[in-house]
Amino acid sequence: MNKLKKVISIIFVFLGIAFIIFSFVTVPNSKKDKKNDHNNVIDNKEKEIRQIGFSPAEQRALSLVPKIVRNLNGLDYYNVFQNKKINVKEVDISILIANLINLYDNKNYDGCTDSDKEINGACSYVINLNEFKEKFENTYDRKFEQVDNIKGTGVLSCKINKDHYVCSDKGGGWVANEYDFYFTAVTFSLEKGMLVQNVKAETDDEYLYIYQDYAEFRILDNDSEKNSPSDYRFKLYKYSNSDELVTNDIIKGEDYYEDSEEAQGFDTKLIIKYRDNFSKFKHTFKVDENRNYIYVSTEEIK
Repeated sequence: MNKLKKVISIIFVFLGIAFIIFSFVTVPNSKKDKKNDHNNVIDNKEKEIRQIGFSPAEQRALSLVPKIVRNLNGLDYYNVFQNKKINVKEVDISILIANLINLYDNKNYDGCTDSDKEINGACSYVINLNEFKEKFENTYDRKFEQVDNIKGTGVLSCKINKDHYVCSDKGGGWVANEYDFYFTAVTFSLEKGMLVQNVKAETDDEYLYIYQDYAEFRILDNDSEKNSPSDYRFKLYKYSNSDELVTNDIIKGEDYYEDSEEAQGFDTKLIIKYRDNFSKFKHTFKVDENRNYIYVSTEEIK
């Protein structure tokens, strides 16, 4: 009997040891598996965000949507993602002109004369006014009106000299190819920036419709010594012209930004987490007989 008890005791000891070893091996693996599952979900969402691309023609159309992203000449930040419908005929025409100058293909970089440099000492190129007027009216659904002094995204500055614009070279900002997937304009000097997620494009014989989700982040503690998204705190807003929030969360940059080329971007993470509450917008473009797109309006869709 005593011998049997000893055998049973030894069996229980071995079972106990085996259980402890099993726990040390499987529990960390279980946690690791859960972490991997979470990362896989995030990776799949990022792929979903990135796979929504538009054709070159549609990207070009999007570049026509009026905006001033970051201006160094005293002009305020502007975009059409607002809580009201924006018709192109209501947009300040100087913004439309500046937008088109940034995209204009027929700039004469060898055309700056002494007379031009007297008007704009930083002259980089000139633009024929009659040619530009024709291009404008084939780009925006309104008549051209001459504005003698134009300021736009970056350091863009143009002034009239008789029959042409005299322009300084443009700075940074939105260009067509930045709409391949989504675009974030981190404009810290203006204490705000944009999160824009492409959704879809639809077209027929008369119109092109492009749908995007939008939120705006605004910095709560702007500081000129801070130079990375990880240094800031933000709030997310539904429109560029109101204080209606996407979420009440105060967003810490350090929670969303990693200084690594392989890490998810600050913008991607915010889009993944909050996109369901972003505002939904539709841009409308006319399609002319040559299949060119003419910007008409932007409006929220519910």
